[in-house]
Amino acid sequence: MALEDNALRNTLNVYGLLNYLEEDVQPPTPKDLNAPTAAEKKAAENWRVERARVLLAITNSMKSRNVQILLQNSGWNPADRDPKRLYDLIKRVIPKVSQESIGMVIKEYTSLNRDSFDSMASFLNRHFFLRKRWNDLKLTVSPQVEIWFLLNGLESSYPLHHRLWVNDLTNGHLTMSDLLDKLNTIATTEATTPALSVQVKAGTKDKEDTKSSNNKKDKKKGRREMIDCTHPGCKRQIPTGFVYTACGGHHRNPTMTIPEFSMLGAILNPAGFH
Repeated sequence: MALEDNALRNTLNVYGLLNYLEEDVQPPTPKDLNAPTAAEKKAAENWRVERARVLLAITNSMKSRNVQILLQNSGWNPADRDPKRLYDLIKRVIPKVSQESIGMVIKEYTSLNRDSFDSMASFLNRHFFLRKRWNDLKLTVSPQVEIWFLLNGLESSYPLHHRLWVNDLTNGHLTMSDLLDKLNTIATTEATTPALSVQVKAGTKDKEDTKSSNNKKDKKKGRREMIDCTHPGCKRQIPTGFVYTACGGHHRNPTMTIPEFSMLGAILNPAGFH
C-alpha cells in the first residue's frame, strides 16, 4: 500500500490535484447563485472534472477485486463521488490488512517446503512469487539468511544435494543465483522424467505381453491332439502317435518319430501309460 500510495500522490501532485486528497475541496460558489458568470460556470466545471480525475486515479490503483470488496464491507459506497472520503477509508482499512499480509508472507516464505509441491517447478514458481512480495514489502534479511530459508525447504526432498549445498554455502561458494541455477536444472530434469518413465513402462509391458504370448504358443505346441483308440473294445482317447499294446496300455508308436512327449495324456489317462 505504501508504494501505491506514493505513486498516486506523486501523480496527482504533478497535475496539481493533490489537494483533493488532503482537504475537502468544495465547489466554487458564484456570487449570484441565480446568475453565475461564464467564468464561474467554467470554474465549477473544472472542479467536477478534476474531482472525477482524482476519483478515477484512486479506483485505478485498487487493482485487486478483493480490495474493492473489503472497502465495500467497510462502508464504501461506489456511488459516492467524493475522492477524499474514499482515500481516507483506504488509509484506514488497508494498513490493517497489509500488516496481516506481511505476517502471512513472512511465515510462508521462511517455511516454504518442497514436499508440499508436486514438482520442483511448482515449488520455484511459489518461491519467486513470495520473494517478489517480500521485496515489495521492503522486508530485508542478509543474503545468506535468505539462502538458508530456501535450503531448509529442500532438505527432506534432496538430502544428498542439501549436504553438498550447505557445505558450499559454509565455504562461501554458494550464492542465491548459484542455488537457483541448480534448482532450475533439477526442475528441467524432473519435467522430462515422467515421459521417460511412461516410455519405459510401456516398453516393459510390450515385452511382457510378447513373452506371455510366446509362452502360450509354446504350451499349445506341447499339447497333442487327442484321438479315439482304434483297438476293438478300447474306448479311451489317446494322444496322436500312441497305440494300444498287448499289455493293455498305450505306448508311443515305434514307427513314428515324435520329437517331444506331452504329459497331457498321462494326466488325462494315467492308467493307460507306463
